[in-house]
Amino acid sequence: MKRIHLLPAPLLAAMLLTSGCATMLADAEPAKDVVCLQSAKLSLIDAIATAERQLGGHAVAGRYRQDEELECLVNKPGEYDVTLRSNGQLRRVAVNARTSEIGSPEKGGTILERTSRVLDRAFEADPKAHIPVESRVTPNLIEAIALAERSGGKAQKAHLEDRGGRLGFYVKLVEDGKTHVAWVDTNQLRSLAAN
Repeated sequence: MKRIHLLPAPLLAAMLLTSGCATMLADAEPAKDVVCLQSAKLSLIDAIATAERQLGGHAVAGRYRQDEELECLVNKPGEYDVTLRSNGQLRRVAVNARTSEIGSPEKGGTILERTSRVLDRAFEADPKAHIPVESRVTPNLIEAIALAERSGGKAQKAHLEDRGGRLGFYVKLVEDGKTHVAWVDTNQLRSLAAN
């Protein structure tokens, strides 16, 4: 008699759920951030400009964050976390996506909000890991985002990074509920500024 080998149900379910994943976890976005970003009054460019104007320094990273699932449906705007570089130091602040008020990032909150932030961080790379603190250029994240948005979409996340000696900006955009990524080389920005 032939013996049939069956996989345990939990293992089979895990295999089916992960077999279609063709993207890195760091590139996956929580649905709440994608949906809520599209209804945010303030853009990432506006949030960065506000932080730079009020606190000084140059922004090297920014991202939209919504702590609870679909809070935007009940008129809670979410925040932009903006990382500023000044005198070789990095400082992260939160900019309210509706009022432009600046506060400290990831304040206390309910247990659900804190759990949501922990889970979000588990699935995305830390933007500070990509930032060369002593970079060779003064970054202009606002110009990089504006250039990337010309291809369509609203910037959800952007940061300065060094890719094998090439300095540029990683920009994640949201358009029609889907995300795509743009890379803006600092040389592109220099050549546009020269024209």
